[in-house]
Amino acid sequence: MTPSGLSWFAIAIVAAATPAHGAVTASDDPAAALAAIDLVRVGKGGGQLRIRLTSAKWGAEDMRVCVGADAAEIDVLSGRYASERVLMQGQNVWVRMPHSSRTIAITPIERILGQASYGDLARSHWIGSYVPSWKPGAQGARAAATDDEMVLDLHATTTHRAYQRIAVTVDRRTGWPIAARFYLGSGKLFKLARYGRPTVLDGRRLIVQTWFTDPADPRTSTRLQIRQVDPRECPADRFTVDGFAE
Repeated sequence: MTPSGLSWFAIAIVAAATPAHGAVTASDDPAAALAAIDLVRVGKGGGQLRIRLTSAKWGAEDMRVCVGADAAEIDVLSGRYASERVLMQGQNVWVRMPHSSRTIAITPIERILGQASYGDLARSHWIGSYVPSWKPGAQGARAAATDDEMVLDLHATTTHRAYQRIAVTVDRRTGWPIAARFYLGSGKLFKLARYGRPTVLDGRRLIVQTWFTDPADPRTSTRLQIRQVDPRECPADRFTVDGFAE
């Protein structure tokens, strides 16, 4: 798998069963609002997922995901890169190609190529990695914030983050994320995300569908769908480089 090909695969994190955060106002603590978004967008704990990525260009691509504490491993089950494996530990990512003993590390910028990158599809925790603040009047899901929406502006805590800023459009009534705009350190708008409404899957409330779009080609998108959730945890050695290499 090449770096450009790698970007089409991702890790999705299991979301915990959690109620809506509730009505949001500008006086609300932005850190608390972000924590509530992370709960419905990412959740907590480990488990196993079945994921499908669908795009007009490449069709459906299925994968099995093992989720640990700040780590995940995916096995690609079908599509262009069937039988490949990916390991993610925090900001570090490695890949193993089929019929090869090599474990290849990839760089942060390689992880954000394409519509559905590791950082996007991993839906990694934003809290702790970004400093949140409300941005009244900022752009929302439909070009401008409305009476029903607010924008939570996130700035990276380190320059090592691939996305240095994320503008998250939030539903005032529920506190759930509606959309997000991802920016590079240069200020360039690099990627758009649109989030489906959370639903209950296998007893857990989570966002099961997300659409990712390249602003340069807004007519096409890649859909991430979580199809199955299994709360059983994976063995810890699957999240180590040594265990991944076996």
